[in-house]
Amino acid sequence: SQRTAVLPSNDLLQLAIEDAQNQHFNKAIKKISKITKSKAGSVTKAKALSLHGAILISMKQFDKAISVLKRALALDPSDQIVLTHLASCYRQEGNLETSISLAREAVGFGHRHFWANMELALALMTQKHFDEAMQYFVECSEIDAAQLDPYLNLGDIHLKEGRPHEAIKAYDCLL
Repeated sequence: SQRTAVLPSNDLLQLAIEDAQNQHFNKAIKKISKITKSKAGSVTKAKALSLHGAILISMKQFDKAISVLKRALALDPSDQIVLTHLASCYRQEGNLETSISLAREAVGFGHRHFWANMELALALMTQKHFDEAMQYFVECSEIDAAQLDPYLNLGDIHLKEGRPHEAIKAYDCLL
């Protein structure tokens, strides 16, 4: 702890990221707290808060995550990752309109971002806007063909819509 007290904020953030990756969430949150209370720049503080929000999401503490992520967004309003995390929280809580709006905003900052597209597709699918959701799942598969979720969700939509042959094609892509 004394060792981390003298580290520059960016180094401390890197250590917090490593703690989070190793699922040492309490250690990561302590480092994040030091960063947010320090004289670090707004971008570094925003990244620290974004990490804190991601940790809270993994712990399924969506209300707390929303609060932390809103603070991050206030520091960096164009952060695509924070917008995507916020969209995910609102989708998990059932607030689909807000989720879709935030995910659209995230995609608007760069349409080649896999997770922004995925979050938008999931929210649209949850709201039963299947045709539009399919467009974003296809976009996801084009961004990263190695990810399996877009194909699985495309297959599920085709089944729900009564297109079993199309579902089989999508599921075949999983294999």
